[in-house]
Amino acid sequence: MITGAETEVLDVFEGKLQKLIGMCDTLKSENLALRQVVAQGKAREAELQQKIEQLSADYGNLKATKVLSVSGHDLESTRKKVSGLVCEIDRCIEMLNV
Repeated sequence: MITGAETEVLDVFEGKLQKLIGMCDTLKSENLALRQVVAQGKAREAELQQKIEQLSADYGNLKATKVLSVSGHDLESTRKKVSGLVCEIDRCIEMLNV
């Protein structure tokens, strides 16, 4: 037979167990929500990384275009730049041939 004191202990235990189960369910829900936030963050990170790579490539192209850009008053300067680049390429070719 179960005495009154034992019944009271079992009731307290059952209450605490129910509370613990509720906390576990709450934590599972929070964990799921946090996993979704992490997944969204990773997707955003990948998207931004791709954008960085594209912008970097665009910037490289822009720099190359700027070096070779020709406007009316910069024509002589541009010719000197191109001539310098050609001379440097010639020197590199000579060094390779040696």
